[in-house]
Amino acid sequence: SYACQACCHRSSRWLGRCPACGEWNRFAEEAAEPSSPRRAVAVAAPAVERLSDVEQAGDGGRARTGSSELDRVLGGGLVAGSAVLLGGDPGIGKSTIALQLAGGVAASAKRAVLYVAGEEAPAQVKLRAARLGIDGHGILVLAATDTPSIVAAIRAHSPTVAIIDSVQTVHTPRIES
Repeated sequence: SYACQACCHRSSRWLGRCPACGEWNRFAEEAAEPSSPRRAVAVAAPAVERLSDVEQAGDGGRARTGSSELDRVLGGGLVAGSAVLLGGDPGIGKSTIALQLAGGVAASAKRAVLYVAGEEAPAQVKLRAARLGIDGHGILVLAATDTPSIVAAIRAHSPTVAIIDSVQTVHTPRIES
């Protein structure tokens, strides 16, 4: 279904102008809700604790990237379970930095790094790695843009780090747009 992003009016198809509020080009596709009736489920209140009582985790098990400057920007390296978003204009070097990060982590980690290439073929990634002097041992390359394939690869290989280049190319089959 489609919903107006200005007033939440719903339609079964995309509309150029919202009949409810009159705004133009504000309809966006949304995932359909399951048609099966939902049962009320009792949910226990989540456990909360005072921040002063939380045990400190040390450095958080940071993974070094192989670049002292990048490690410094990241506060000492990559934190397990965290997400880092590299942003910037096209052609500024985000993919190059991501591949350098993959090479640095792979050189110091016991498990592989998964590099998901959404815009390039594995051969293109290999050419960039060769130009940068990255041997590629410990780096797994997956050319994919669908979320189920990416998640399956992460589960199957349990990489130290998963890099998705570029996240705007990734999609889910649950939403058509």
